[in-house]
Amino acid sequence: MTSAATLTHGVYPILYALFNANGQLWREGMRRQMAYCLEMKVAGIATLGLATEVRNLSATERRTVLEWNLEDIAGRVPLAVTIFAPTADQQRDDLSAAAAAGADWAIIQPPTEARDSDDLMRLFSKLIDHAALPVAIQNAPAFVGVGLDPVQLAELARRHPNLVGVKQEVSAVDTAALRDMLGDRLSIFSGRGGLEPCRRIAGRYSWPHSRTRICGPSNRHLALGRCRQDR
Repeated sequence: MTSAATLTHGVYPILYALFNANGQLWREGMRRQMAYCLEMKVAGIATLGLATEVRNLSATERRTVLEWNLEDIAGRVPLAVTIFAPTADQQRDDLSAAAAAGADWAIIQPPTEARDSDDLMRLFSKLIDHAALPVAIQNAPAFVGVGLDPVQLAELARRHPNLVGVKQEVSAVDTAALRDMLGDRLSIFSGRGGLEPCRRIAGRYSWPHSRTRICGPSNRHLALGRCRQDR
């Protein structure tokens, strides 16, 4: 069982969905991308995030990406699956599918139906309760218009033992405040849309970035194939 204690701190690259010249998911390119990340000794892998262009993939393509990732990772490092859908009900189904497929843990994006932070708390709680695998939540108020403050995140951690982490897309100051409240209760991953590399948070703490060091726009990765937005 994955827990905050077993989520190794380090780089968790979020994989691209790579397409061939015919507009189909490129099997060999996806295999090579995984092999490169593992060669770099990453702490784990994440898939179906914003970098994977999850919003532009069909349901069939999302299932295919997950199946290929699980096949290629072969249990060598943990695989996290980002759970994206407009509603919490749809995310609940995707959480069940990720657990059944064999993912190690999931990262729940804020449901776009959330109207305010209280509504987001309620929806996150509903999803975490349903999850049959450990989960983290993505806190991205600047990108989705609603988020949680450190007090609310600490309350979610108190309520839900299977909540093992939070992917912070907020300032270093807010992340440091969350760390002060939580201690080691949750693993904290720093992202903020790929804009901030690994750094000292508010001058005190060092935390891993979600993807930039490995799966940012490097020539080696872009040479593998084309992302959907490039077509």
